[in-house]
Amino acid sequence: MAAPTLPHVDPHSDSFHQNPYPQYAALRHEAPVYWVEDEGWCIVSTMELCREVLRNPELFSNTNPEARRSEPPAEVAEEVAAIRAQGFSYVPALNLWCFTT
Repeated sequence: MAAPTLPHVDPHSDSFHQNPYPQYAALRHEAPVYWVEDEGWCIVSTMELCREVLRNPELFSNTNPEARRSEPPAEVAEEVAAIRAQGFSYVPALNLWCFTT
């Protein structure tokens, strides 16, 4: 069996957000559980695995004190600051990307 040819996946990159579908397909085929080294978490890319994650909160958690909490882009920073000023603080969430194509 040949080694996977999957390139590095950066789920925060502009190119990923503009057209994620080729990488989604590659992830499903070559790495259904893909470790995002820079972030310290995984992307699961099959419906079966997504269901398993959602049904097992004892095993899968959104608790990640090292999670990325980047500042908003400059064009919306003022609006985000206004929302936060109303008392809406950061709320950790289980980031589960389920996709099929």
